Amino acid sequence: MAEIENALSEGTSLLSKLAPLLSVPALVSLTNFGEIASVLSFRGAHFGIEFPFPVPVGDLWAFVNTPDIGGGIGVSAFGFGEVSSPALALLFALTYFLIYALLSAGYVGSIQQYRVEGRYDFITNATSYARQYMVVTAVIFGAVLVMIPFALLSPIFIVLIALAVLLIAYLFWGAWFLIPIHDTGAIESLAWSYDLATGESEYLVWTLTHLVLGALLSVLATAIVVGTSGVGILIGVLLVIPVGFIFTVASLHIIDDLTGGTSQKPGNEFGTRDEFDTSGEFDQLDRRQSDW
Repeated sequence: MAEIENALSEGTSLLSKLAPLLSVPALVSLTNFGEIASVLSFRGAHFGIEFPFPVPVGDLWAFVNTPDIGGGIGVSAFGFGEVSSPALALLFALTYFLIYALLSAGYVGSIQQYRVEGRYDFITNATSYARQYMVVTAVIFGAVLVMIPFALLSPIFIVLIALAVLLIAYLFWGAWFLIPIHDTGAIESLAWSYDLATGESEYLVWTLTHLVLGALLSVLATAIVVGTSGVGILIGVLLVIPVGFIFTVASLHIIDDLTGGTSQKPGNEFGTRDEFDTSGEFDQLDRRQSDW
């Protein structure tokens, strides 16, 4: 628990230093038109709770349980709401997929770079890690999509698929953070995350902590966002995004600590080069070659 406290403490300490990066989860939140439409269209009382696993970008909707607006069957295009054409839905989904990969790679990569060097270059991080992020996303969500047709066969498959989705989320969330910490390829990061998930108790403890803290936040955030509609969305962004940032930094810290990453060098408590490193040690670090 002491390491988790240190991880959350680091997130809090970096919040003011990296405030411009909060624009990334804000942008992701305010362009998720499907979730916004669900909130604005809903009338009545709603109680909801989310149990979020660690994610690269802790935006508003990771912590808000939105109501089902109903009204028939449609095709949801990953935040673009209901669209009539499956082809158009696919186009929107691929576009959103690419943009999200770039934003999340720049976001997490920049946080990690600041932890190590005391500075960050968002564009460089976005272009350096976007490919790995796209592959990781495709593998994880592809595995989920393959299972969906089985839900039509029997209700028991719905339960089994839900359990499988939870297992996949647990086993592979570490991949998002291993990529910028160790400059690993996508497949290597997925395999490494699996090893951590099945062999390190600290990985499990932080996952459970994130689920519990995220659920507590989601009860409050859901009540505010859904209960007060448009104004609630803006309040929710201001309330949730800083906490989501702290959780992202904490996840980086935990994975860094488990794998002996760059920012765990002696005398570098939070990995900020300008504050702690004067020997040029970081310049001599061997970086692993990126692969798929």
